[in-house]
Amino acid sequence: MEHRFFLRASMIYCMILFSIFPDFASNKTTDNTVKVGFSSVELASCIKSKQGYRLPLEAKCMILEGNQLNALICALDLTEVSNEFCWYLQTQIGKELNINPESILIHTTHTHSALRQINNWGESEIDRQELAVLLINVANEAMANAKPAKVKIGEENVGKSLSVNRRQDTGTGLGVQTYWFGYQYTESDDRPEASALINEMSSRWMGKMGNYKSGPDKVYFDREVDPLVQTMYFVDSQDRPLGSIIRFSAHPHLASFFKNQLFDPDFPGRTRRLMEKELGGQCLFLQGGAGNLVPKEKVEYQLSDNYKFNDIYLGPISRFYAVDEEKLLSEMNRIGEDIARAAIKALKREKFTRLTKVNYTFKLLNIPLNPSLPNTKKEIEIIRKALTNECNAYRNTNGTLNEIRRLANVMNWLDWGAYFALGYTSETDRQNGYTPMPYSVLQINSTPIVFMSSEVVVETTLDLREKFKTLNPWVVSLTGGTIMYIPTDKMIDDGGYEGRCTVIEKGTESKIREHIAGMLGN
Repeated sequence: MEHRFFLRASMIYCMILFSIFPDFASNKTTDNTVKVGFSSVELASCIKSKQGYRLPLEAKCMILEGNQLNALICALDLTEVSNEFCWYLQTQIGKELNINPESILIHTTHTHSALRQINNWGESEIDRQELAVLLINVANEAMANAKPAKVKIGEENVGKSLSVNRRQDTGTGLGVQTYWFGYQYTESDDRPEASALINEMSSRWMGKMGNYKSGPDKVYFDREVDPLVQTMYFVDSQDRPLGSIIRFSAHPHLASFFKNQLFDPDFPGRTRRLMEKELGGQCLFLQGGAGNLVPKEKVEYQLSDNYKFNDIYLGPISRFYAVDEEKLLSEMNRIGEDIARAAIKALKREKFTRLTKVNYTFKLLNIPLNPSLPNTKKEIEIIRKALTNECNAYRNTNGTLNEIRRLANVMNWLDWGAYFALGYTSETDRQNGYTPMPYSVLQINSTPIVFMSSEVVVETTLDLREKFKTLNPWVVSLTGGTIMYIPTDKMIDDGGYEGRCTVIEKGTESKIREHIAGMLGN
């Protein structure tokens, strides 16, 4: 009797509560003013390294406080971290700040001259307990700074002026390949030309020293990029600056190719710096779907002194150095500042509107894993040794590049998987055949921002943008952790770097797009 009375009383109480507060059970805000706050902190105290800094690595935070919803974005100058690592941070921050952990977005800008959670030797490079403390403090500061806001939302199409699609069919026996940098340009042609890179790879595959010289048959890497610089700028009711966010797609890897290695936020740090100087407040840089995009820098490179490899290496060359490091630094600054200038130009065309709506949707998706994944580094070493013998024997027969390409597609995966893939999937994941990954849509006024895990490719971004033209969603990657590249089925079929350096099963990328489409459709 007492139990039934309690249930009845509870139901009546809930009915009264919902009649007074109709949004009580919703994750959506009503048309009330939304507060926004920003803050920033340097990451040095959580980094386990004595390496010096060219510029500080930072965490930039933004809080959105609406009716029945708090959403927090933390954008970190780190290369990448796992889903489990992010969830630890989310739960620690959520517990301290009384925020639903699912409403806390941990994003990495993917700067290669910072740190990843696990280095090449399987060691942790980041003190996650100390990082959690830093983020709790900076999130508290953002909440303290939060004020009712007005917002400008804009975008600028920069075409192919700031990024390059690094993946293309070479038109040779190499097939589809990826080149990170080392393209050549002429004064009369702005297209990245790759014949020198193709010659280097061809000669290396045949066991010879690199021939990094341009050939008579030009190969231009001029496929589609994500041309949009997207931005939001927030001010308080008195038009005083609160902060901004900016989204662009390209790998921040330029600062990692100086001879003297220093920590550096790369071009996203330069973008933020100019945005903050020109607009005031703090700026968050959000990395778009840059899985196969690189910045369009025009730096002259040459092969490194340590070019010779001890083992067979059939992937994209990284043993270059800039002939003029001042030029490399200048190009990194230029690209970062040009992104900021494009954003500021876009904002000048827009008017402030009151920030009244913030909606948030979160939904996990089980990502199917490739069932042929090796389970241990020892297993990888055994397979690689056998393939190395096969490759050497084939070279001695003066075989063709086409056959070596078959071996290259497997060895690319082995080299990459031994250092990275096994660290971002657990034994339980591999036994289950899938790993759960987070996906979120944060709508600010009428603009949805899609937050996706891992390294999303430009084809995914362009497909979602085309399907949802009226919504014009922002697509952001590397949020909530990573399982590295999410290639399309065509990439997997074509092979090459992104097509082989992945843990996902074929058919997964289209499932992710369907998952996001369902969230946007709602």
